[in-house]
Amino acid sequence: MPRLMKYLIILVLTTAALIVEIIGSKKSHSLSLLSDAVHVFIDLISIILAITTYLLARKFEKIAKKISGWGGIISALLLLPAIGFIGFEAVERFFNPTSIKSDVLVISAVVGTMLNFLGILIMAKEHGIIHEHNHAEEAHSVTDNALISHIKVDLYSSCAVVIGSLIIFMTGQNWIDSVLSVGISIFLLGEVYKVIAKSRALLIK
Repeated sequence: MPRLMKYLIILVLTTAALIVEIIGSKKSHSLSLLSDAVHVFIDLISIILAITTYLLARKFEKIAKKISGWGGIISALLLLPAIGFIGFEAVERFFNPTSIKSDVLVISAVVGTMLNFLGILIMAKEHGIIHEHNHAEEAHSVTDNALISHIKVDLYSSCAVVIGSLIIFMTGQNWIDSVLSVGISIFLLGEVYKVIAKSRALLIK
């Protein structure tokens, strides 16, 4: 499958996951689902940047890695205010619990997880079979690896929300939602560091 086609399909899947999780978080009052939606939104930006990098690299091959590097840094920095908001809200809700509609939460989390899983399958298919040695292809390879990592993290995050939502559904313990949100926020901080480090490596080469 052509790389651009894969990007576009994943763009559609990620957009669908974002819509499902935003609506689900609003209906269920779940902060953990909203925190996962924030990460999906950043991934959406990353995919748009990947498409932009792909198109620009075809014309400006020599600066393809620089474009990819700056795109990665921008997408990572955009996470920081969202992480801060989620963390603050999680602490606030821990002391002032909000009633969670666990059935809506479970359904939304499961659908989001399935869409992320499809994204991984699409990106993984035929990945790495191209062996052209040029700046553009190297940048595309880095972009592909970054996207796979982003989607995998989304999948792990979604799975955590699914497990948490099932526990909430069975026990009625709404504080679990806040704990999950804090955990996802801390996890996202680690991802921000990794993305910035990898992107910086591209810029100094």
